[in-house]
Amino acid sequence: MGVRSRWSKPGGTRRGPVGIAAAALVLALTAGCGAGPNSVDAASGSYKDAVSRTNKELTDVYRQIKGLDPAARKKKLIELAGREGGDITWYTAAADDDTTPLIKEFKKETGLTVKVYRASSATVLAKSLEEKKAGRVRGDILNYSGLDPTIGAHQGIYAPLHTIYADRMVKGTVHTNWIADQLYPFVVAWNTDKVKPSQVPSTLKDVLTRFGDGQLAFESTDSNWLFGVVQELKREGMTEKAAIDLVADAARKGVPVTGHTLISELLSSGQFSAAAMTYHYRSARQHQDGAPVAWEPQPQPVITTVSGTAISATTQRPAAALLFLEFQLTGEQKYWETAGRTTTNTDYSGGISQTKYHLDLIDDETLYKNLSKWDKLYADMMQSSGRPPRE
Repeated sequence: MGVRSRWSKPGGTRRGPVGIAAAALVLALTAGCGAGPNSVDAASGSYKDAVSRTNKELTDVYRQIKGLDPAARKKKLIELAGREGGDITWYTAAADDDTTPLIKEFKKETGLTVKVYRASSATVLAKSLEEKKAGRVRGDILNYSGLDPTIGAHQGIYAPLHTIYADRMVKGTVHTNWIADQLYPFVVAWNTDKVKPSQVPSTLKDVLTRFGDGQLAFESTDSNWLFGVVQELKREGMTEKAAIDLVADAARKGVPVTGHTLISELLSSGQFSAAAMTYHYRSARQHQDGAPVAWEPQPQPVITTVSGTAISATTQRPAAALLFLEFQLTGEQKYWETAGRTTTNTDYSGGISQTKYHLDLIDDETLYKNLSKWDKLYADMMQSSGRPPRE
């Protein structure tokens, strides 16, 4: 079935909770306005000058590789990156277990070293926006997830992106100046010791109505999931109010849990019967490892968010940055495939089957415009149960 994209327009979207993304944006913009020793008002022109220099240098890189086939393009980029000198700095929310093999393989292929700054997506975004206020984002490649790539696009921290791999990507994952390198399908999962086959939900409405008090867990900050579910229920004929009320009723009886790793662990240990949203690769791995966790048959469509990557608007190593970004669209995709992650390059088929399952990409452009509304709605829902979030 593949991915159904509902982006309202190209240009901008993160893996983590939207509420934290919004907080990170406010924090970064507020902190950047302070008078710290390294603070430089972007209006002074320092950031604009850095962007102008990068654009000029990147344009020259694009000129030198224009028309080359993939092998020749890669060879030329390695040559140009070598002339730039220095290491590549990668800002990412990817886990250490993922970044270590990826940068090792990249160095093997290119001879170039990648230094990693790794934290939650919201933290990485906040760091990037603070650095923008100080005159230059120091990361060469910026990798966020969920809504954060959209925020980055709107905050003007990405360089123009032209890649020969764009036509190989899943529909809806290529944007004006960033591209999704991984899909994160939200799947409902259940504990097989607690949920009989006859109780397994077959629709999104089933997920929200089939479980009693204390039986269904919700990741406590996933307001992007709420937005995606409400949009789908509206397409099925419900009014927005009715859809929100349906989720609110389920949340009132539910168990809030902070963190996707924790919600999967608690589900496996039988702390509740089902989880309304888990990352597919976690639940699939638990099932494969013999834990009492299942996620199939999965209600469709599958609400899906992304991990997005871009070249920094102020990188001083444009050839190296482009080379690493295109590695993320090829060599990294091979790694995601073997790791059970859902790939965005259609030459690979990792993770959830995009022919069997209908993945519905969250319309993050629309979400971005109404972020405070959906954050507040979801926060109120999570508080309505009277249960403090499991952390």
